[in-house]
Amino acid sequence: MYAALMTMLVLGEVAFCGWLAMQVVAWQQSEAARQLAEALELSDHLRPLLDYMARWHPLPHRVDELIQVDAGTIA
Repeated sequence: MYAALMTMLVLGEVAFCGWLAMQVVAWQQSEAARQLAEALELSDHLRPLLDYMARWHPLPHRVDELIQVDAGTIA
């Protein structure tokens, strides 16, 4: 009985991991994933400009902090 229960649990876990892997692969090929990758790439180019603009006003520095926080939660 115990072996049958453990076998069922392991098979359920394997099925769930397979389903999850398919969902991740499907998301990676989606438009949302492409937009996220583009936004993260653009944020790397945006930081030097925000640092330069922050000399005159604190808002660009705050925007840069928000980008870093959002990128940290994504990664």
